[in-house]
Amino acid sequence: MRFEDRINHLIHEGEKLLESKHKPAPNAPFFVKKSNFLSWKAQANSFLESILSPDNTYFVSFKSNVASEFATSVETGIQLLQTIANEYQAGHLLLESQSNDRPNNDAPIYAFISYNIEDKHVARRIKDILAKIGIESFLAHEDIEVSDEWRLRILSEIGRANLFIPLLSENFYNSTWCIQELGIASFRKEMTVIPLSIDENIPQGFSSNIQSTRIDPESFTLTDLLPGIAKYDVTLAIDIMIEIIASSRSFRGAEANFRLILPYLNQASVDQVKLLLEKIADNGQVHHAALCVMEYIPPILETHGHLLSQENREFLSGICDQYSKQKREDK
Repeated sequence: MRFEDRINHLIHEGEKLLESKHKPAPNAPFFVKKSNFLSWKAQANSFLESILSPDNTYFVSFKSNVASEFATSVETGIQLLQTIANEYQAGHLLLESQSNDRPNNDAPIYAFISYNIEDKHVARRIKDILAKIGIESFLAHEDIEVSDEWRLRILSEIGRANLFIPLLSENFYNSTWCIQELGIASFRKEMTVIPLSIDENIPQGFSSNIQSTRIDPESFTLTDLLPGIAKYDVTLAIDIMIEIIASSRSFRGAEANFRLILPYLNQASVDQVKLLLEKIADNGQVHHAALCVMEYIPPILETHGHLLSQENREFLSGICDQYSKQKREDK
């Protein structure tokens, strides 16, 4: 049976279950027949297990929310199955059998920003920063309206995202939604979680093993996000760092910018190192900054200087030699 036929059959069977819902007492919630419910749940779990990875957002949510013969539990299950069908039809859901064919390098990066509404100004700024480097992101309170489908849309967006950025704060941990979102994201092995603490709160529970970055909510910049981005895509992070270095406007700024890339230089491609050296040659704030010209640039020039044009190689070598000589004379 095809995927579409199987999932539509399960949805139809769930709807049939609801037709027989009943109340055991006047003030009790609606129930469905237990034996029929258990059979339907087992079929659905078996089907989802065969097509989705164990840590898939929808699979995890189905197992945790469709657990009893309450009619509301069945309704939730039907909604989840319908969402899975819609996501698959729209091309947003990859089945487990297709995972080996998934393109990793060309797919756009998508971020889910989890936050309490009280910290919306910080979340909005993060979204703007990510947009400037080509990363689209999702803000729940801004991008969707409160409705009965809110929970399913949240699950869909978490399932779609590559990056999960929780804004940790006292407000965050006072929100049931935020805690649930973080818990779901922590179970997704393919998702990179980038916790940002705005008031010294740290990851808790299932995410307690992930180190957070302390940020000033009023003055944080792209550099605060780079270590997290590098965990997901170090090539992208290095490209961004090279551009940051290239745009340096002061000696001290150039030194601070250069320090960003030092831990990642051994992961840079030959083309990236060549581009870095070319950007250095083009910016006097970088190649005349003391720490850059005396400590950071010489080792790179020694190992990769041959990649440059003769003009740029001789130019940078001359500047490095000049500062080295001056340092010896000062001693």
